[in-house]
Amino acid sequence: MTVDNLSICTMPTVFTLSDISQSATPNRRRKTVAIMNGKDAMPYTSLKLALSLLISHRSELDTIPPYILKAANMKNPKKKKDLKDSMAPLQDIGVAASLRCFVAQLFKENDEYWKSWRIEFIHENGILISTREVDDPCALKSCRLQLTVQASPKQVVSALINHSEKWDLITTSTKATFIDFSNKEDIANITYKNFNNAAIKRSTVARIWEDDEPGTGKAYLAQKTCKSDPLSSNVHIYHTAFIICPFKEKSVINYVNRIDLKGKPADWYDKTYRQLLISQMNCLASLFKNK
Repeated sequence: MTVDNLSICTMPTVFTLSDISQSATPNRRRKTVAIMNGKDAMPYTSLKLALSLLISHRSELDTIPPYILKAANMKNPKKKKDLKDSMAPLQDIGVAASLRCFVAQLFKENDEYWKSWRIEFIHENGILISTREVDDPCALKSCRLQLTVQASPKQVVSALINHSEKWDLITTSTKATFIDFSNKEDIANITYKNFNNAAIKRSTVARIWEDDEPGTGKAYLAQKTCKSDPLSSNVHIYHTAFIICPFKEKSVINYVNRIDLKGKPADWYDKTYRQLLISQMNCLASLFKNK
């Protein structure tokens, strides 16, 4: 059956036609079927055309347009070509172990001058911003900010952990609930600013750190979500890591960040969130300017 014939046959069951839907009464007889004039035929012709198009393009009905996906910040499966230089997600080998493997990989990328990262721009204050795709279903990219501060790696780690209220513009509090000093790891509850949302957002994370690696003087602080509820609006931290290397009595910091704050469109991450990250790094650098 052709598309036109199929649309004609299905029209009475899909659309409510005014004359057919009204039953006959003693005072009102059904109209005799006759050839309609051009004016009366116009709405029927339009309905037939619309139904024909719907049938012809039925395979596209379950495809969500990209602009809707972007506005809703939905997890859109990526194309294979977009994943050529992508980074692997953290391994599923235990939270602390996966973070240590991730940190080791980032130090390796630092030695290779971050060659797989795409430089987006360099801020006027010297902070470099680059991004990289991650090989998983989430559309969020990993973002890296690089800056140099007048402090040792040990001082930087101390400021990151003990003085987050002076540089972190995204969170309101971080409270450790379990600390293992021997392995330099802990579990912490983080509360985030609402950013015009009514609900308070939280995240439970596992953190690992090193403030003075023997022989190299390198340091790091990394964390990821360790408890996640897919039905809640809680923040999901895929990974964050501060990779800190000594350089001529200074420290070169590479901050790698991938956080889903929930309820934000893609352009918010590209514009507002990146500016927040830059402001955070400016605040962090300012802690050491007078030392």
